Amino acid sequence: MEFKARISYKVISSLMMALVLGIFVVFNGRNIPDSWNFIFILIALFLVLRLAFYGRYIYLFLNKKPALVVTESYIYDAVNDIRFNRDEIDTVFDDNGYLFLKLHNKEENSEDTPPQYKINLELININYDKVEEIIGSFDKRSQISEANPHSVKELSYKFKWGRKTLWFTFQFVFWCVFPFVSHFTERHKDYYLILFFLIMLSITVLPKTIRFLYFWIAGRTVLTANRSFIYDQFKNIKYYWNDIDEVVVTGDYMAVKLYHPEKYLDEVKNLIQRSFKKMRYDYFHKKPSYSINLDIVDVKAEDYQKFLNDLNAFSIAAES
Repeated sequence: MEFKARISYKVISSLMMALVLGIFVVFNGRNIPDSWNFIFILIALFLVLRLAFYGRYIYLFLNKKPALVVTESYIYDAVNDIRFNRDEIDTVFDDNGYLFLKLHNKEENSEDTPPQYKINLELININYDKVEEIIGSFDKRSQISEANPHSVKELSYKFKWGRKTLWFTFQFVFWCVFPFVSHFTERHKDYYLILFFLIMLSITVLPKTIRFLYFWIAGRTVLTANRSFIYDQFKNIKYYWNDIDEVVVTGDYMAVKLYHPEKYLDEVKNLIQRSFKKMRYDYFHKKPSYSINLDIVDVKAEDYQKFLNDLNAFSIAAES
């Protein structure tokens, strides 16, 4: 099996941040205090370094070459040009958008921690069915018995700070602090800019950040699943198995594909998102899509495959 590279959200977001930052500096450069120039240079360098890190993926994407090759005998990471033979691999699992390969110790009686290698799946055009197939063929411990699919009655998981969640919160803090610090400098007197920042933050970022903090501090459950439904408590939407066509996991998101997705439009609690989905459906006849953010679901890496198997068991039980 060969899987090509793809341009992911991370690459696009880096380009967009660089573009927005450039426009901001060009049109508002006179109001930026000298003391902030160093910070802008650091941000620019950070974006350039991130894009340089993705350079190999971009090269493979443009040349339509595979980024990952998997056969019965080995797994080949074309990005880093490393090949792992089957007899070198002890455990294979995925977590937070990465495929982890835990390798055997070269010395049989060694007490050292086995070496571990990870492959970034977010930058590879691969669906989760194929990831599951790879894990099943290379990792014996992932072949969990499904002889008794009704043994688990309900799954319940609490909130966790995933890497994307932390990055999102960091951006919120930065863009909150920046305009106010700039405001108290002598050169910065652009009150309209501060007002613009406050409006944009309050509409787009603030509600989600507050919800992150609430679920974290209160120790709230973010995801519940049983034989009747999947309940995304973070978005407060309950998807019933009778309405679900299939569930597809890609990276940190679980797409919930429904037979009649328009039925769930009124279940979207966010006014802006609900209005946007309704507009796309009413005027452009685009069916709404729904997903669950697994980056904030506290599923341990070693339990991830069992979590997916249990979801599959609930789906089968609902159909029967």
